[in-house]
Amino acid sequence: HINDLEKVRKEFVGNISHELRTPLTVMRGYIDTLSDIEGNSAMATKAYQEMSNQVDRMKDLCDDIILLSKLESDSATLVQQSVNLNELLTKIVAEAEQLSAGKHSITLNCSESPVLNADIKMLRSALGNIVFNAVLHNPQGADIWIDVSESKPHIEVAIKDSGVGIDVDEIPRLTERFYRGDSSRNSNTGGSGLGLAIVKHALSCCDAVLEIKSSLGDGATFVCKFPKQ
Repeated sequence: HINDLEKVRKEFVGNISHELRTPLTVMRGYIDTLSDIEGNSAMATKAYQEMSNQVDRMKDLCDDIILLSKLESDSATLVQQSVNLNELLTKIVAEAEQLSAGKHSITLNCSESPVLNADIKMLRSALGNIVFNAVLHNPQGADIWIDVSESKPHIEVAIKDSGVGIDVDEIPRLTERFYRGDSSRNSNTGGSGLGLAIVKHALSCCDAVLEIKSSLGDGATFVCKFPKQ
């Protein structure tokens, strides 16, 4: 019965989030129209910009809730396949560089050979979220490194940055839904607080674990450990 209730709750939250996207799209359309009217005062222009920003945040939140609900409901129907890590990470880095627009230096160190047997959607969601977070949550000039290493039991993907870091006390709570820490890493990004919850779930579907190492002012390292097939 508890499992049934949990399933209903997840479906309800996912459905509500999906329904919210339509009114948000309508609101965004009217806000854009009103903000383009000639003769708007500086106060009106500022108000329309802030309204537009908040609508974008709400849409991002809805999208993340829908994605998390979808990942949870799809976990029973995972499609396992051989995934070349170098090819996948090269695509993720290209997207991260577009997101960064030259503000960060992103380096990928990976041989051409590492292959994982995993669901590619889950794998892409997990690794992509961590890399994009490193771009979004760190200031201009921060370096980001993605290193892939192999040992007998594991293939490890380490995503490290030279940015603002994370308070050690916050690390155990980072993968909780909607948790947003108090550090400067989180203060102005407008994130939903669901990114690392999505990462944790996606990695668990790949039988992988996440380790986070950081301290304030000293960058952060996110290590994804995958069992070697």
